[in-house]
Amino acid sequence: MPNLENVRLIAIDMDKTLITDSGELPDRFESLVKELSQVDVLVAIASGRPNYTLKAMFPHLEDQIAFISDNGGYVSYQGQALYQELIDPKDYQAMVRFAQSIPDNVGVLCGLDGAYVAKEAKLYDQALRYYYYQLNYVDDLTQQDLPANKFTIYLPHNNSKAQHDQAYAPKFGDDFSVAVSGLDWIDITALGVDKGQGISHLGQAEGISPQEMLAIGDNYNDIPMLEVAQYSYAVANAHDDIKAVAKYLAPSNNDHGVIQVMDQVLQAKQA
Repeated sequence: MPNLENVRLIAIDMDKTLITDSGELPDRFESLVKELSQVDVLVAIASGRPNYTLKAMFPHLEDQIAFISDNGGYVSYQGQALYQELIDPKDYQAMVRFAQSIPDNVGVLCGLDGAYVAKEAKLYDQALRYYYYQLNYVDDLTQQDLPANKFTIYLPHNNSKAQHDQAYAPKFGDDFSVAVSGLDWIDITALGVDKGQGISHLGQAEGISPQEMLAIGDNYNDIPMLEVAQYSYAVANAHDDIKAVAKYLAPSNNDHGVIQVMDQVLQAKQA
């Protein structure tokens, strides 16, 4: 059992970690965030989702939660941008063309104000809009020129690990951060941008050291923040590769493992 009284930051992945398989947030999450803030513990959501989606998901906690969005490409707290890293348009245009060359790979350009998708991909609207609340369909994705911090690929056949290993990591891995962020998603961000850098930038801004950080996740894109945080947890439903990195195991997302860990931190601080 770790000694959690030193924790000042809890960084939490969203899908398959905080959120249940049925897509629900645990009932007590909001109240626990507020209780933890009273004992000097900041809660951060660390997600591949964009900032505007995360803010919409937590309307009552916008000033109390930090957001590490787009896999670390944008970090904000209390409405202030603490860090962002953009991708050059010529680079993401090349990524668009590469994704379009592979059957059933749906490229999504993640602009700061919304996501941009080729109009042929409208048949996947429900799957895309689940993560990207501001969704724009365009005639030619290769011609977009706007501030963007991530290019992501939706894989409707749930073969993200294979596509990552065989196509995207060999093509872009030397010059960009390429991460599996779910069975059906691959995220590409600027080199060095990941959730680990995200919590590091947040910690620097708020005066919180890695020794005071707790991170909890389930998938490959969570590994960088698990490596940064002193207290690293994998939920029970996590991939075995993530469990091998984490120091501690929490109950599954469906058993509200995140809530149980937050409770343990709160009790340690109150003691």
